[in-house]
Amino acid sequence: EKRDCFDGCLSELSAAHRKTLELLLVGGQSEDEIAEATGQSLGTVKSRKHYAVGKMQNCVAQCVDGKNGGSTHG
Repeated sequence: EKRDCFDGCLSELSAAHRKTLELLLVGGQSEDEIAEATGQSLGTVKSRKHYAVGKMQNCVAQCVDGKNGGSTHG
């Protein structure tokens, strides 16, 4: 159930945010390594990570809550 929510939420991220998470979580790369590999500044990588993690946390929580009969709207 959480996996379905995670996959759905992941698809809602922009390609840049999704790629940053993939490199961090799947690739095990550091923020510095991602910046170098993508040609982005370290600040951009950190910003994308922060945004993507926050959006994923909120989205997955709402999705799981909704599937358990809770309200998805505050």
